Amino acid sequence: MKIKEQTIKALEGLSAAEMMMLNEWIDQLRRTRHKSRLPGKWKISYKQLHEATSGCQKNLGDEIYRQRNERI
Repeated sequence: MKIKEQTIKALEGLSAAEMMMLNEWIDQLRRTRHKSRLPGKWKISYKQLHEATSGCQKNLGDEIYRQRNERI
């Protein structure tokens, strides 16, 4: 439940305009949640992904793992 507490704390500091933007994003997420693409249907190639992440200084796998553990 740590992620829920962190999210609630972050929400308390948002302005009214930021809350409206967040609400729109949540509505969009709800509408598109069930329309996920199949793995072979992505429009980005491996080369494009590699170029986009080449500037990252940290190992992305380790970073994702660390962030998931923080949420638990």
